Amino acid sequence: MSARVLIVDDEPLVAENLQAFLEDEGMRVAVAQSAEQAIELMAEGAFFDVCVMDLRLPGMDGALAIPELRRLAPTLRFVIHTGSASFAVPNELRALGIGDLHLFRKPVTNMGVVADTVRALVGR
Repeated sequence: MSARVLIVDDEPLVAENLQAFLEDEGMRVAVAQSAEQAIELMAEGAFFDVCVMDLRLPGMDGALAIPELRRLAPTLRFVIHTGSASFAVPNELRALGIGDLHLFRKPVTNMGVVADTVRALVGR
């Protein structure tokens, strides 16, 4: 079964490129342009294995959205995809299983590593 991935990113070009790459890797991918839209999708019953979360979003930021999405879907795993050069995974997110290996800084020049990380998370 292919991985079901939710990309949450407010930059359409970034989201579209990542979506196309992951789909080429055989994954089923949906995109939300905000944390609120992602939460709404999950609350309505959409199911994903992995969420690729941007941190700097309009409205609710990604770091606040992750615990809410995990509450809605306890098996959901996360990859952080951020343009912030100084972001370090805080203890609150580490407690949810997000480590340094799940953190990618934009621009990602080798999206294969992101795909490999998604596959590894789904394999859990």
